[in-house]
Amino acid sequence: MEEIEQGLSKAEAGRRYRVAQSSIYKWIALYSKHYGRKLRQVVEHESDWIRLKRLEVELEQAFIVYSSSARLLLK
Repeated sequence: MEEIEQGLSKAEAGRRYRVAQSSIYKWIALYSKHYGRKLRQVVEHESDWIRLKRLEVELEQAFIVYSSSARLLLK
């Protein structure tokens, strides 16, 4: 890993150590301090969350009203 992080190409490292380049990429993902997978963080805006919860409540209320009026019509 140190050689790759210092500038050795992945193709040259594969030839030097007689391994496939796919193995080099897997090693990089597992052991490299600089080239490893980056952590992705998803941030949800609070306003979107509040709007979603408000819509859920509105949908539940509409379902309750619809269900109760449908029962009255069927009687």
